[in-house]
Amino acid sequence: MRLIKLFLLILIAGVTSPSFAATRIYQLDLLIVSHVTTKALLSENWPANFTMPLLSKAVDLKPYDTAMPNALYQILPADRSKFAKEVDILNKQAGYHVLVDMAWLQPALTIKQATWIHVSGGTSIQVNGMLKISRPYLFQADADLVLTIPAAVMQQIAPNAIAKIATTQFVLKQTASVRANQIYYFDHPLFGVILRITPLDEKVNELDLT
Repeated sequence: MRLIKLFLLILIAGVTSPSFAATRIYQLDLLIVSHVTTKALLSENWPANFTMPLLSKAVDLKPYDTAMPNALYQILPADRSKFAKEVDILNKQAGYHVLVDMAWLQPALTIKQATWIHVSGGTSIQVNGMLKISRPYLFQADADLVLTIPAAVMQQIAPNAIAKIATTQFVLKQTASVRANQIYYFDHPLFGVILRITPLDEKVNELDLT
């Protein structure tokens, strides 16, 4: 009887002992595009006071390492972008400016585990902020971004509107559910965020993520 009890305890221990499954890797492709017009600038009463993104919580993506082409959280080269066609089309459209065009690899982590990614780009018109992708069930995408349009640029684009606008910074702060292999768009009158999440064959052990 003791041997049977011992055997059962071993079986139970085997079932309940922690296991570390492999977590799938995904490619994140991100475009941020501005389209600043007089109509868009006058479409809302923009708040002059708002909370800036807490960038101390975010991490910067690493430069691409050719020796480790599938390393996590590094900026992928342009030839691996899923948005090459979209960028080509946008660059030919008057008034549209691609501020950010980047891609990286990351695992699908829970909201608590997921990392905020620092996102910035642009020349005269600039965007700065952070993005977090997590997976409670569907993917959850959290965007916290600020678009900065210098007064001189606003004067050039919309001279009749600048006197009616109390700020040169515009916030996009949204959360959305996103499905893999689908393009999702965060909408804003002055700029937009285009996101795609693509599953890859590679997996990483959960132990490597702690």
